[in-house]
Amino acid sequence: MEEPAAERTMEEQTLAQDEKNALMGHSGDDSKERRRDLLDFYDILKTKDPPPTSHPGGFPQPSGYVTENEDPPADSMYLFAAMSAGYLYYRAEAEYTFALNPFSVGWDDCWGLVFIACFFYTKRATYLIFAVNPARDVVISFLQWIWPQLANRDYSTELNRDIMSAVFQLAYGITVMLTVRRQPIGMGTEWGKLVPFVGNDSPGLRMYQFTIVTLALITPFFMWYFGNALGIIDVTLTNPREIFLHLCLAVPLGLSEEITWREVVDQDTNNVIASFIWGVDHFVSGEGAIDNPYVYGVCAVLYAFHVGIITKYKFPRYLNHSAIEFLVINLLLVPGDRR
Repeated sequence: MEEPAAERTMEEQTLAQDEKNALMGHSGDDSKERRRDLLDFYDILKTKDPPPTSHPGGFPQPSGYVTENEDPPADSMYLFAAMSAGYLYYRAEAEYTFALNPFSVGWDDCWGLVFIACFFYTKRATYLIFAVNPARDVVISFLQWIWPQLANRDYSTELNRDIMSAVFQLAYGITVMLTVRRQPIGMGTEWGKLVPFVGNDSPGLRMYQFTIVTLALITPFFMWYFGNALGIIDVTLTNPREIFLHLCLAVPLGLSEEITWREVVDQDTNNVIASFIWGVDHFVSGEGAIDNPYVYGVCAVLYAFHVGIITKYKFPRYLNHSAIEFLVINLLLVPGDRR
């Protein structure tokens, strides 16, 4: 008695599959086991933390992120050292921001073209941050040419110019942060081990970070209190419009400093390099709340380094830096030119 054709077909398919598996070097049971292993691996991928797409504590990187276990080529580092020196020279020659003089474009702003050219050569985001002030000078000067009243030398106009400058720098920094990949220097290599607190998750470091975060959150209130006691800040709201305008300047200015230097330069280099450049920048520019430039420079380096330790805690950094800018603005930008 012959078997039904359907059953023979199923048996032939089974035999053909077994022969195919044999030719491939495994049995049908092995295939099931492999499929089970793949499913288990997929479950692990779903539950495991995804591979890092940004510097620890930073915003997500754009595509094409450079691995952290490679040192940049030597010629790239020589160029970076030279351009960092050029940036500090440019900042030393620049005019004060919080003064009654209108913005202008000078020959020193050609450094911006050099920085942009270096960016296209190396794709390093830090060079775009170096170019933010020359770009700001061009944009605000163009606006002053369109609306000549923006070039008036009085307190109200200067306040409006500075607010426009801060908003431009903030928008510029956010654009760089979201569109340009960062290339950390030395992270994950032997050089990276020289950067303090990197790759360290000890209880002592976590307590140190907690202390910094706490200070970052409470110091704005102390600055506000002592500023009012010393007559630097008027918190009686007798002139709420002026306080509001100062806040409109301080908040975007503080955010722009944190985004350009911590979210971009720090992640594009490392905390030691970014803190040093930022601190020396304040030393050579000489515009701040501390009259002694050497003390000001040292304080700026230490501040930047400690804020860099808590990079992943964004709100305390943004709040603290905005509060500092508010205090500095009330010191430097007042009716009548103090300089």
